[in-house]
Amino acid sequence: ENRYLDSARRTAQMFLDHLPEDGLPPYDFRAPHEEGMGMDSSAAVCAASGMLEIARLVPAADARYYRDAAFGMLKKLDERCGTWDDDGEEGLLRMGTANFPKRAFVNVPMIYGDYFFAEAICKLRGHEELFW
Repeated sequence: ENRYLDSARRTAQMFLDHLPEDGLPPYDFRAPHEEGMGMDSSAAVCAASGMLEIARLVPAADARYYRDAAFGMLKKLDERCGTWDDDGEEGLLRMGTANFPKRAFVNVPMIYGDYFFAEAICKLRGHEELFW
């Protein structure tokens, strides 16, 4: 239904409007910035994967906007958060945060972030039949 697609587009735009230049959102867009703040690479890859879904459902002129936004976010996350240089790391992306107020799992790899990173890369490579 168009109302759901419109809502998804508004949500994606809000996310992009609040995304910092480096492509790595804080755990909460409204929280005041502080030293050692929790970042959220997993939110960014979830958003990127969602934007690739939106790109499949909108006219071609609009699709490019969402695809380019998703690609740019994934590229920045790969460069800033990728663990490719750390043989001891088991996750794909650093800088995910589960619960910053309780200081639980702050700025670490998150399994769901890794999942959506893999999903988004598959979408960029043209795979539409994914994992679920």
